[in-house]
Amino acid sequence: MAFADFSLFWIAHQETRDIPAVTATFNSEFIDSAKEGDMLEARGEVVRAAASLIFVRGLISKAGNPVLNFSAVLKKVRRA
Repeated sequence: MAFADFSLFWIAHQETRDIPAVTATFNSEFIDSAKEGDMLEARGEVVRAAASLIFVRGLISKAGNPVLNFSAVLKKVRRA
């Protein structure tokens, strides 16, 4: 799940380029297991980028087989 949270920000990097953001919500479903040493790949998309919220969904897989499905909302934050 930590890899999925990291992946959220990579998937949404165009929308958070100059604006800090935090994970506001995070949902996931484990589909299969992975073992130490397995090569995992995360892919996803920005579903919607609004003024202050970014909706993201993705899938982590190993050897083309799904391991974890995830979705989240990122909240853009203002610098003090």
